[in-house]
Amino acid sequence: MDSLMQHIVALDDSESPLDMDGFRQWTKNLHAARNRSLQQPTLFEGSEALAPIHVSAISYDGDPHRREPPAFARASGQHRLKLISRLGSASARPQADGEAWLAQVDDTEQKVIAKIFCPSFQIPEKPSVHDFEDVPRPRQRARTEAQAYSSLSCYQGLWIPYFLGIYEIELLHGETADMVLLEYVPGQSLFDWRRPHVLGNCEDHSESDPEITRLHNIHIEWLHKINRHVDAMYERGVQHGDLNGFNIILTPGTEDIVIIDFENARFEYLFKDRDVQKAVCGFVCCENHLTKLFDYCWDNGLPYEWWEWWPGLDRVVPLSSTSADDTGPS
Repeated sequence: MDSLMQHIVALDDSESPLDMDGFRQWTKNLHAARNRSLQQPTLFEGSEALAPIHVSAISYDGDPHRREPPAFARASGQHRLKLISRLGSASARPQADGEAWLAQVDDTEQKVIAKIFCPSFQIPEKPSVHDFEDVPRPRQRARTEAQAYSSLSCYQGLWIPYFLGIYEIELLHGETADMVLLEYVPGQSLFDWRRPHVLGNCEDHSESDPEITRLHNIHIEWLHKINRHVDAMYERGVQHGDLNGFNIILTPGTEDIVIIDFENARFEYLFKDRDVQKAVCGFVCCENHLTKLFDYCWDNGLPYEWWEWWPGLDRVVPLSSTSADDTGPS
């Protein structure tokens, strides 16, 4: 276990209440901090309340397939951030682990992603210490994400964003938070791409419809990419843990895949199939394509267990699974 992972575990232990009295006092303090944050907010559009941060230089190897690092990060220096807009879920803070913000760097047009994890963002409601011990706290998630990006550093700028550092910051209401700073990769989430491409049961589309074939070919291409990326993660000892359609970005014009949001990553007891299962369910657009993609995986020795997660499973049985002689890919 490396030093950063040891720090993750140590932080978790230090935040875990030892008894019910400690649990009650801990959650009481979190509620008080949340109330203070509502009265004196730090995180809002246009906020420049975050202290300047020192960003270390990011090296670039000249690989034409790799994006260049953000211009401001090509040399070490101090920078100020201005929060522009909150990204991702609009759920209320009690259900959120952290807040992801698009931020402006200094007075330039350059943008970054600032993910801010604060203890009072997630307050456990179960009054059981034993249940609570298994729930990662926000600051633990920040360090988990930093560990994942560090472990996958050779893929930064290819299919994950550049990791620009983790910073301990003080918010105006007196709480200490962690901020993970990442390259901003413009694009569309796989979930958002999927919405206009859902074709239901394809009852109005024949097998000869070119749109059916086009989307099926896209699914196969993405399956291969995701499978390669997941293999690479596992070789580096990382399981993403939440590889759904929200956490896969398609870059404009290329539809290359960029994987984001590693705060739920695991570094031991890895289950590769779970990452593939979640990812595939995020881009297969209909039951017709579910069957076609399952058959393709079955015939080509690719992961196929993901079909069991499809929400319409009670209405579809992949064709190849009905053969009594088939035992699946070896």
